[in-house]
Amino acid sequence: MESHLQSTMRPHLDLTYVKLNNTQVELKNAQERIRKLEQQVKFKDEQEAVRKLEEQLELKNAQETIRKLEEKFHTRKMLWKINEFSRIMRGEERKKEVHRKSSILHRNSWLQTESIVLSQWL
Repeated sequence: MESHLQSTMRPHLDLTYVKLNNTQVELKNAQERIRKLEQQVKFKDEQEAVRKLEEQLELKNAQETIRKLEEKFHTRKMLWKINEFSRIMRGEERKKEVHRKSSILHRNSWLQTESIVLSQWL
C-alpha cells in the first residue's frame, strides 16, 4: 500500500516541483524587468535634472552677459524717442504765441473797460 501511495504521489510532487521552478523563473524575470524599469525611470529623472541644470546655467550666463553689457554701455543718460518732435514743438510755439496775443488782447479789453467805467464816473 505504501508503495502505491508513493507511486501516485510522485507525479504530483514532480508537477509541484516543476510549477515551483517555473514560478521562481517567472519571479526572477519579473524582478529583472522591475530593475530595468527602475533604471529607466532613474535615467529619465537624471536626464530631466541635467536638462533643468543646463537651463539654469544658460539663464545665469545670459544674465551675466546682460549685466556686463549694461556696465559697458550704461552712461546714466536716457534716450527718448519722440515721434514728430519738430511738429509738436511748432504746435507748442503756436500755442504760446496765441496765448501771448490773447493775454495782450485781454489786457487791452480790460483797459478799455476800465476807461469806459472811469469815463462814466467823470
